[in-house]
Amino acid sequence: MTTPSPSRPAWITCSRGALLHNLGLLAGAVGGPGRVLAVLKAGAYGHGAGEAGLCLARGGVRSFGVATLEEGLALRRAGVRGAILLLGPLEPSLAPRAARAGVTATEI
Repeated sequence: MTTPSPSRPAWITCSRGALLHNLGLLAGAVGGPGRVLAVLKAGAYGHGAGEAGLCLARGGVRSFGVATLEEGLALRRAGVRGAILLLGPLEPSLAPRAARAGVTATEI
């Protein structure tokens, strides 16, 4: 949960149980959680990509999508070990860094 601030009096609560329930519904439709690519761009749409990624990984997800290399690196720092697919372009000079982190680029 994010604490509201005086300048932005809003917050969001994300339930791990609800996330795993939704994963189960999707996984049932596609043949299991290992066939799901969880897109966690923009901090998992404001929910916290690292925490969401770890939760989904515990639920059996093995592949994650991000918009930027920085998002992929943040997932690695959080401990996410699955495949990470960079859905946005990658500056060619950053390709070695992406490769070292195990982030696969779709476009250079």
